[in-house]
Amino acid sequence: MPRKNFAFRFAWSEAIADLRWPVRLEVFEATVRYAETGQTGELSPEAAEAFEKHILPDFRRRQKAAEYRARRKARLAAEAAAKASEQVIELSTRPALASGRCVDRSEPIAVHAAVTTHPAIAPPYRKFS
Repeated sequence: MPRKNFAFRFAWSEAIADLRWPVRLEVFEATVRYAETGQTGELSPEAAEAFEKHILPDFRRRQKAAEYRARRKARLAAEAAAKASEQVIELSTRPALASGRCVDRSEPIAVHAAVTTHPAIAPPYRKFS
């Protein structure tokens, strides 16, 4: 999935602060290009060394952590959806019908968990004087 943005870290800026301006600019552009495409393009030896030594390991570590968090979030969401769809509460008896007809109360009925876990709306509080 292509990235829409990325953060240029202060630590990266400090790591390339001692380089000459043209090399520093080249490393900065290579960092942006790598974030967009995954490729650095052609770099001078000095810029390539600075990029591979200071920026690339940290960039890959942060990218790997972000991918792990995304996979974990998707897995937890899938588990929660599966658990919610399987969550059924069995009642021990059937409720009596309003019409007064007889009902076989020996077999349980299934009720979705959302019906029993969400409280009913309470009437508004009134203060009596």
